[in-house]
Amino acid sequence: MKSPCPKSCFILLMTAVFAMASQLASAQATARKSNDLSDLFSDVIVAKGKGFEINRSELDNAVITTKANRVSQGNPIPAYMNNEIEAQILDKLVTTKIILLKATKDQARNGKLNAEVFLKDLIQQHPSQEAFERQLVSTGMALDYFRKQLFEQAIVKEVIDADLKAGYFVPDEKAREFYQTKKEAFAIPERAELRNI
Repeated sequence: MKSPCPKSCFILLMTAVFAMASQLASAQATARKSNDLSDLFSDVIVAKGKGFEINRSELDNAVITTKANRVSQGNPIPAYMNNEIEAQILDKLVTTKIILLKATKDQARNGKLNAEVFLKDLIQQHPSQEAFERQLVSTGMALDYFRKQLFEQAIVKEVIDADLKAGYFVPDEKAREFYQTKKEAFAIPERAELRNI
């Protein structure tokens, strides 16, 4: 009895199976490389300023981290507040980018050094670095993301501190003059205290 499919059909079928397996393996390799959604889809710019851009993926990452952090604290963000929270986070990201652009090299270096010291102290408060990283993951953050946020906030603090010191320094003679003209504001009125015995 002859086979219903000749030998050439079998070879053609096997070639098609191997081609499909090769395509599947290639797709799986691409998926493994693209472990971030921003790699798979175009990343829309949601805010742009002089010298900086904020992409949708950056905003989404900050929103997800904030929400996960609040859930881990037992204080989830209600769904009706999603737009408000996203707007607040976008404002914070824009402000941070603007201040980071203003940072000098010394401020950036000092901020990073302070952040490293703070991070080392924080890690030492845990039984191990793995325990610390597990706690971070439970709040929606990876160590690299946390470190980046810590560095940025430390640099922002350096810039703000320098601006406050430079812009709000009041010389002694100005302070004395202000006190002399506004003595009544600093005076404590006469008063008496009564106690029952």
